[in-house]
Amino acid sequence: MRSRFAFLAAANVMLTGVLLPAMTPGVPIQGTSVGLEGDPGSVVAPRPTNDAGQMAFAVGPGRYAVAIWNIQSLDRSAVARIEVGRTVLTSAPIVPGQGRGRAYFMGPDGRRLVAVVPHGGGRIRVTLTEAASGPRPWTPVVPRPREGRS
Repeated sequence: MRSRFAFLAAANVMLTGVLLPAMTPGVPIQGTSVGLEGDPGSVVAPRPTNDAGQMAFAVGPGRYAVAIWNIQSLDRSAVARIEVGRTVLTSAPIVPGQGRGRAYFMGPDGRRLVAVVPHGGGRIRVTLTEAASGPRPWTPVVPRPREGRS
């Protein structure tokens, strides 16, 4: 009974995304152009990430999707940590070689991550790092039942 509870608790953590911040393993990806697309329709010009894989934008209030401007320039799987004030969003991995043009960072729900900047404006900081290999932490791993047990 105790092991069943531990498994259910671990599955709940994976499904709720509590483990997402741990996805940024720390190997920075430098020189990749990252930009913002505002809602509605404004674009903040892309700039390359620095040696630490970081880029910061000073923007007005609004909603912004973060994107790699040229997915073909990416040579390895990447995740982004997006910070707006105290809010931190961590993306699902972007895999190189899939598509052309912009690649938006997505959340575990399959939707674009949107950074919301409050009234008065603020900064959006993006840290681009190499994605950890292995299964995504929000994908539950369900053990197969043993033969003879139900």
